[in-house]
Amino acid sequence: MKLNGVVENFQKNNMQISLIHATRANPERALLTARLWLAHATKPERVRHIFGVQADDTESLRAFVAEGFDYVTTPPPPAWASSSVANWNAAAIASEGDLLLMIADDLLPPPGWDVALDPLADIAEPVAVYVPDQLSNDGLMRHPVINRAFLRKRGYVFDPEYYGVFCDNDFNVYCQVAGIKTLMVHGLKFHHEHPIGGAAMNPITELQNTEQAYAYGRKIYEGKWPELVWRKVARTHSVWIGGALSIMERLTLALLVKHGHQPVLWVNYDWQDADSVPEGVEICIIPPYVLSPIRFAGKPHPSIPGGGIGSYAQWSDYFAMHCLSKHPGDCWIQLDVAAVKPIHAAGNTFTLYVGGIQTCCYTLEAEHAKACCAIIRQMIEERMAELDWHDTMTAVAKYLRDTRALITTQPDFKDCGCLPESPYNRPVAKDERPALIHWSNATHHQSKRDPVPGSLYAELIEENL
Repeated sequence: MKLNGVVENFQKNNMQISLIHATRANPERALLTARLWLAHATKPERVRHIFGVQADDTESLRAFVAEGFDYVTTPPPPAWASSSVANWNAAAIASEGDLLLMIADDLLPPPGWDVALDPLADIAEPVAVYVPDQLSNDGLMRHPVINRAFLRKRGYVFDPEYYGVFCDNDFNVYCQVAGIKTLMVHGLKFHHEHPIGGAAMNPITELQNTEQAYAYGRKIYEGKWPELVWRKVARTHSVWIGGALSIMERLTLALLVKHGHQPVLWVNYDWQDADSVPEGVEICIIPPYVLSPIRFAGKPHPSIPGGGIGSYAQWSDYFAMHCLSKHPGDCWIQLDVAAVKPIHAAGNTFTLYVGGIQTCCYTLEAEHAKACCAIIRQMIEERMAELDWHDTMTAVAKYLRDTRALITTQPDFKDCGCLPESPYNRPVAKDERPALIHWSNATHHQSKRDPVPGSLYAELIEENL
């Protein structure tokens, strides 16, 4: 058994486990689930189960007493709301285990689940454990596992301001902001019988997922974490150093105008090709007080023709940070990116690639952008000849980690820059088009001027130019 970030040297025998079981008005299923968790434990003698249940749920209370199960009660919530947060918190506070698992009537364990958690036994610092299920593998801790140190630090599991909906989103953000180590036990997976899609919900599940419940949870969440609230981007910024825009750059700008954004194109004071700019784009001169455009002269990149030497990529990263520091809430977008759909983003929203965050389309809060602008400028001025192609954004990623900045990512993004097969040279059905495409000017410098007939690139050009 391997555990991310933890050495396998444990004293496992003394760890006590508490099953924190939130339930409501479903005693038969609740008891069945509780028995199954205990039956599937390899060492059931070290497992204690405790229900969290509403005080007015008399049928459940009678059943739990008859079966000899431990429980705590909570006041009833509003008629439209879930009681899960209150139930989990109350049961967790009443529990005595070293390790606490948040479970529900529809969450089922694999055999030996308790032994799988043994590597957590000797961790003294607060930790939260993500266990995926068959319905999702997105990192959101809907049913987290925590240790006693976590509970002591926070005082509860989920923020008691929530009833149910959005409590798990909030839990994940809290872990990041508080610096809680988040782990994953390899091979451990739960089975979640929660209805999705067109599946019929039972009355309790329906009650916990009403529009009113979502609206309430969303309001609390957005009030606590405004930097994570997604909105349509109003204004975008891009830069162009060179002659007339090619068809690729014009497509980028035309799509932004089409979607109702307000694109700003930054150029040198002596640029003479304004006629190549699509209507609706604001042209601005690069300020004289910023670092003058500098070509990349560092380590060649093996995937880019010519190694990328001579590109303005690193300087562009610096200038992008400058723009976002001066224009809070705006978005930076490279001119080799197609926004097939309107761009929505939160305070710090990036596109991703295998190595980390990307510079092709992102937002960044002004204070972070200002700091990153200074970091990149220093790198360029002091050691441009030593830089690797990705060094500037690696430095930005490190800064964001060190400051625990809250980051979201674009969910429907296609980076085809270094791929041998890309939407450049093949057709893509309209309902399969990604929301955002990074063509990569550097690796497709020639093909951008000669679209393959019938390809997605050709179709977007035909539709928008």
